Amino acid sequence: MELFKFCRVCLAHCKSKMKTINGTLIVVESVCVNGHSRTWSSQPLSGEMPWGNLLCSASILFSGSSPAKAISFLRHMGVLTMSKRTYHRIQEAYLIPVVSGVWKSQQQHLFNSVCGTEKLVLGGDGRCDSPGHNAKYGCYSLMDLHSKKVLEVQLVQVSSSNCLPSESNLPKFINVLFKNIIVKI
Repeated sequence: MELFKFCRVCLAHCKSKMKTINGTLIVVESVCVNGHSRTWSSQPLSGEMPWGNLLCSASILFSGSSPAKAISFLRHMGVLTMSKRTYHRIQEAYLIPVVSGVWKSQQQHLFNSVCGTEKLVLGGDGRCDSPGHNAKYGCYSLMDLHSKKVLEVQLVQVSSSNCLPSESNLPKFINVLFKNIIVKI
């Protein structure tokens, strides 16, 4: 609070208090003996959300960190940060929609680029991480082997023997991706 000890207008003594603490945001209000008041904010806001909360949430998500561990780490250092609940609200409201939008845009760009090729060579693989159990769902990825770009990632119901989509579902899976292309398997 040393920075708010004197008035910026007349240099008189000020009384300062923390008005708001919201995650990474601090708002300090100071009033001098001559009546000059000043409200200082540690960061800009987007509506009512501090940008620091958004940037901190984005950093945790995009780095692949555990939100609980990252937030705990910051708290142990004495750094003001948001709660896990706030992190999850920001993730759901802002980050996931943006990531989904970018993924769909990039995927459409990839589809448009591979649709012009005469021969499309696709490779796919499925994964079920359920050691010791029979997994019901798995993740199946499909990529263009020429460009080495992943075209699609799907959560699929798996057959009891492996993590690939069942034989009857594989052609449907591929044809859904390439709606306007005749796909021969």
